Amino acid sequence: MITELAGFTVSRVIPDKCLIGIMTGAYKICGGVIRDNSGQIVAHLINGINPLNLLTPVNTAFEALNTIQLYKIGKDTSEILGLAKVTMLLSGLTLAVSAASFVFLYNKLGKIDQKVNKLANDVKKIRDILESKEKAALTTALKTLSGIELGLNENTRKLLLVNARQTLGEIHQCYRTQLLAVSQVQEVLPIEEYYTITALGHAMCSAELDMLNNAVSDLDDAYETWLTASRRVSKDLILRKDPERFLFSEYTKHARTDEIVDWMDFANGADKGIEWIDELRSHVSTVRLPQIKRPKRDAIELEVDVIRKFSARSRIYAGYTSQYRYLKSINRRPSEVQAYFDSLKDDDCVEDCHLLIAEEC
Repeated sequence: MITELAGFTVSRVIPDKCLIGIMTGAYKICGGVIRDNSGQIVAHLINGINPLNLLTPVNTAFEALNTIQLYKIGKDTSEILGLAKVTMLLSGLTLAVSAASFVFLYNKLGKIDQKVNKLANDVKKIRDILESKEKAALTTALKTLSGIELGLNENTRKLLLVNARQTLGEIHQCYRTQLLAVSQVQEVLPIEEYYTITALGHAMCSAELDMLNNAVSDLDDAYETWLTASRRVSKDLILRKDPERFLFSEYTKHARTDEIVDWMDFANGADKGIEWIDELRSHVSTVRLPQIKRPKRDAIELEVDVIRKFSARSRIYAGYTSQYRYLKSINRRPSEVQAYFDSLKDDDCVEDCHLLIAEEC
């Protein structure tokens, strides 16, 4: 174990103390970290697979997984890691901020562009985003940064990072304004994706320049803005004033009941759990039912895709903010920490993940 990661031990199991904490709600799984109620990290969950594999479309990985059940009664290491991996796949982000390298972000940008291009014919604002100078500058900056990991000398590396950090910071503010002003569900996907990529890229530039204080504060701010915007979109544009329609038969093939509960908690910043179902049922009255507009299939799929990703991504975002605080505490760059995990043997991996457990657990 390298001294830079002192206080944590690579393990193949999650200790009973952690499992019991998760079962009782004393511990929370936030993307790639498990935290106690004081916010202290008790375990890191680190990608053991090539993060570029996460860019492959996933259609059915989450279908058999009851998210709420695992959060409430997760019993063993495989279940916890299964939950973490599904959250990672649904969010389109890696478990570990160190694995969300510049190469990953650049390749992810290409995948996003492919998806967004399909929407551009129908939504003029999306076409404008794709053709904007900010989008061109983002592509150039990430392409440049993706070559940094190939072994440049330190002076050249620093110069590229400084310039890219400035560029990404400026573009990020542009996408921030657009994200906060989104008025249609169709617009939110590309804007939110570009906002997230610029937030992560900017924070990673700061961290790789040993500006870890800036990386922490900038990502905290980006996450809070993202949370405010994504909850507003979820409440006002997706759930709207008739969230009980998610209980209709039209939604049965698209969303499970436990997912609906999770989305209601996310959108409202609450922890009511299954109580939401009784609340939603109470609104389905013989008087109100005829007033609720029956949804079309395309609208259902879009709404579900967006809120499902938001709910999963919020956990990854929260995990990233914790991980950057950890990097700050050990004064290490993301690339240095990732290099350590890359050096571990395959035998140290469990369910395609490395477990880093706090020694006091």
